[in-house]
Amino acid sequence: PASPPPRAPSSAPVLDVSDVEALYRDYAGLVFRRALSFLHNETEAEECMHDIFCKVIERYDQFDGRSSPATWLYQITTRHCLNVIRDSTRHRELIERHVRPWVPTSQHVDHESKQLLEVAWAGFSEELKQVCVYHYIDGLSREEVGRIMGCTGRTIGHRIAEIRATLNRLQGAPA
Repeated sequence: PASPPPRAPSSAPVLDVSDVEALYRDYAGLVFRRALSFLHNETEAEECMHDIFCKVIERYDQFDGRSSPATWLYQITTRHCLNVIRDSTRHRELIERHVRPWVPTSQHVDHESKQLLEVAWAGFSEELKQVCVYHYIDGLSREEVGRIMGCTGRTIGHRIAEIRATLNRLQGAPA
C-alpha cells in the first residue's frame, strides 16, 4: 500500500493525553536504549528520553505519517543525542569509542589519526554526522539510512563519498 500523503499544516492532529501516554508506553524503551547507546550513562539517557518526549508533544504536527512512530522517534532521538554530545565535551568520547569503524586497518589508533577524526567531525554538518552514526556506527545500509533521513540510498551514497573525500583530504591522500 502507498504511503498516505503528507498532512497539510492546517490538518495537523491535536495531541491529547492518551496519545502521549500511548507513545510513551510503546516507545519509551526504544528512545531510552537509543539515547543510552550514544551517552553511555543511564541518568543522561533518561533525561534525554524525557526531553525527547517533550519535543514530541511540542512538535507532534511535524509527524506526517510517512514513517512509523518508531522511525520518527529514532530520528528525533539520534538528532537530540548528537546535539547533546556536540554541545558538551562528550564529542571526544564518541570519537574515542567509535574510532575503530573509521579506521578498520588499525587495532590501535595513533594520536594523529584521532586528531584527524576530531577535525573532520567538527567540520561535518549535522546531516553528515547523522549519516556517520547511522552507517558507520549503527551499521545500517545506505537504503536504511535513506529511509530514516527521508532521502534515497543514492543520496546517502553521495554523503558517504563526501565523508570519505573529507577524510582523504585531511590525510593528504587523493580523493
